[in-house]
Amino acid sequence: MGHVNVCLKWLFIVFNTLSGIVGIVFMVLGRLASSTATIQGGKMNVVWLAYLLGGAIAVMSFVGVLGAIQQKTSVLKVFCGFVFIGMLICVIFGAYVASQRSASTKEGQEFLSTAQFKEELKTHQDMYKFECCGTNHYTDWGPILPDSCSCPPMYQGTPTCQSVWTFGTRYIYKEPCVPYLLRMLNTVIDIVVGIFFGLAIVALIGIFMAIVMILQIRSTNEDVRPPPYHGANFSQTFV
Repeated sequence: MGHVNVCLKWLFIVFNTLSGIVGIVFMVLGRLASSTATIQGGKMNVVWLAYLLGGAIAVMSFVGVLGAIQQKTSVLKVFCGFVFIGMLICVIFGAYVASQRSASTKEGQEFLSTAQFKEELKTHQDMYKFECCGTNHYTDWGPILPDSCSCPPMYQGTPTCQSVWTFGTRYIYKEPCVPYLLRMLNTVIDIVVGIFFGLAIVALIGIFMAIVMILQIRSTNEDVRPPPYHGANFSQTFV
């Protein structure tokens, strides 16, 4: 068994330990999401994705820690192989989500423009806690605006609010709900893309450290290898 730089070894162990904690957090979030509400269709797919992603990260982190402690190149090679596959998957998913941003925004705009959603949003906006008023303009909801359109006193006088006349002066949210929700959708897409590419970068760092450890172990093994035996040639010189 070869030896590696102590600082690199413990850095690699801490790195994989933190990665394992992140994987466990993903699994816990998936568990909480599955237990807080009735999940169907696409939401259930997100939960399974959280389980799968978190479990894969946790297992690979354990393999990395095991390889660093035992200093075995075979275990570290397995770690590199699976982490490389995971990195490719993250890059592919991240690129796919980024490429679908325009299409998702268009579909979201079409859904938000339906009459059913407009009525539901007007009725339940207070429950959603959306800081917006109207669909594309506050007048879309008629002369009598729901109380959920009103800005809290702390927002009055800021760009978030505007003063309008509806049976008296009222301070309401300035941004309509369709642009507001589309902005939230794009923010979520950016976060998802950032998570995938961030995981890919983390995986690349882990692969780099593992490769350096493998090279150090090989170099140490070659240094301690005994010199070749030349007994036969030595005896022939005295014949």
